[in-house]
Amino acid sequence: VSGIREQGFFAKGIDGVTVVWIALLAILLLSLTVFLILASVVSYGTLIGAALQKKGTWSLSKLWHKAVARFWPLFGIVIITKFAVVSLVALSRAPLAASPGVGGALGAWYPLYFLLLVALALIAGFLGVYAAVALMAERFEFFGAWRRALFMVRTHFLVSFEMAVVLFGVGMVAAFLMLLGFFVALTPSLLFYMVGTLTGVSVL
Repeated sequence: VSGIREQGFFAKGIDGVTVVWIALLAILLLSLTVFLILASVVSYGTLIGAALQKKGTWSLSKLWHKAVARFWPLFGIVIITKFAVVSLVALSRAPLAASPGVGGALGAWYPLYFLLLVALALIAGFLGVYAAVALMAERFEFFGAWRRALFMVRTHFLVSFEMAVVLFGVGMVAAFLMLLGFFVALTPSLLFYMVGTLTGVSVL
């Protein structure tokens, strides 16, 4: 048995304690990811609901439960919006990846190409915002919310653009805070793992 262990899995320096720590870290990461998704989507819906209400007439708990009740369509809107924005931003960088020097004909049309895709990404962003607003107003369902969003963008383009720029900045700050919270939550587990690895003593 000892010969098998020396030539197999444990010969690579991975013991039972390490496996347990890796499993715990994976569970923590998964749980934290699910929590952040739930919290961000519901908080997003709550903020929209608060903005739709008249001053002094809304209850935070009611708005929170309303956002929870409409979680899945709101989650769908957020995912579609993020996917569209990320895809457009990635496409804006594709010519640089294909031709790092950006020379010749590429250098002539790339700035216009980049600006066009950035503009489309902003449009996709505030389409998602308008769709979420229409959804939280309870006058539209998922597909109706998107149709309403298209109508609002066509009729209030300049206002939509200004709102998209503001929301972009807010989104960057929120993403930074979420990333910071993730590292803060993960730090104790990493410290315990390092102590256990250096001392050879389990701290479970």
